Amino acid sequence: MQTKRFPQGLKACIFDLDGTLVDSMGVWKHVDQQFFLSKGMEIPEDYQREISHMAFRQIAQYTVDRFQFKETPEELMQIWMGIARTEYAFHIKAKKNAKKLLSYLKDKGVRIALATSNQESLYRPCLENNGLLSYFDLLEDANRLKTSKEEPTLYLDVARRLDVLPEQCLVFEDILVALKTAKKASFQTIAVQDDASQKDAEEIGRNAVLVIDDFQQAIDFLEKTSSIPLRYEFDFSESNLKIHYQFVFFLSPLVLPFSPSFPIQDLERKNHLLPRRPFDISFPKKKRYNISAFLLGE
Repeated sequence: MQTKRFPQGLKACIFDLDGTLVDSMGVWKHVDQQFFLSKGMEIPEDYQREISHMAFRQIAQYTVDRFQFKETPEELMQIWMGIARTEYAFHIKAKKNAKKLLSYLKDKGVRIALATSNQESLYRPCLENNGLLSYFDLLEDANRLKTSKEEPTLYLDVARRLDVLPEQCLVFEDILVALKTAKKASFQTIAVQDDASQKDAEEIGRNAVLVIDDFQQAIDFLEKTSSIPLRYEFDFSESNLKIHYQFVFFLSPLVLPFSPSFPIQDLERKNHLLPRRPFDISFPKKKRYNISAFLLGE
């Protein structure tokens, strides 16, 4: 029986909840509609974009400050929670093959964490109702850490508590701000398509090693990837530089082998994977190259 490949450097996966693991973004639009209707208002066009990366209390504070409502942030949170609680506990469903991916990762010994901006009183019942809770080694939210997904604090704290490096983690997210934050902090990212983020689809694609609409696609990707991708940026602006590394350079989820002797224009093409052996590459000066690399396992 042939053994399938699996990324040898992959130690942990970090998942967002809303719009990523579960199809819940429509619930919050409903919550917003009900709330603003009670105020005799329509939802401002930019409101959901402005709050998409914020923690729950930050959204409440932002809403009070922006619209000068008489309620306190805590009172707004209670109003919203009352509308959302039943939906999370009983009605919100996991996205396609989410449970299958979590089971797959667990079988491979990969640690699994939740990193969400939502409240524990909502995300825990939701995970439990969908049969996902038992797969998680760690549950963390931005509210407890008093941060948002504009900052890497949440992801870095989760990685630290899992005892892994950011480079050893895959972060699954659906919104652009979160993907950018995780990528900048040296995490690898997989983007999960969600209707609420379609307007940012092109830029989302530039900030992820893979974009999926079904978690089976993530399993397929990991099955054909021999090691976890790491990104490096090399600046060759001063002079020609030759590197000698035992790396596998990965430029696309679709991998095709080719010779290590290649001109620089081939490096800029996609869909290529270099062989697993030391090699030399010469680069012309006055250029900058963004290179994704797979560290070889032992």
